[in-house]
Amino acid sequence: MLDPAKVGAGLTVFARVWFKTQDAEVTLRFAEAVRRFPEVMECYLTTGECDAVLRIVTADLHSYWRFQADHLTRIPSVLSVKTDVPMETLKRSYELPVR
Repeated sequence: MLDPAKVGAGLTVFARVWFKTQDAEVTLRFAEAVRRFPEVMECYLTTGECDAVLRIVTADLHSYWRFQADHLTRIPSVLSVKTDVPMETLKRSYELPVR
């Protein structure tokens, strides 16, 4: 495991994304776009308030702002993005709860 801060990826944010429409073509194009961005560590299509949630890592808040402005909001299917910045990581696990 690498220390994110030591490799220039010290900031983790969660971006909630709303699509312009919710058809299959929009979803496919969005998925193709986010797969090209190494900053996007995880992406989930969701039910509820937003259409997708992304876990994004960058060096700092300014780097994230540039990524959002230059890449994320320029995906044609994206209507809007709201970002949550966690204050502290209390738990991170890669173990599955298999019994």
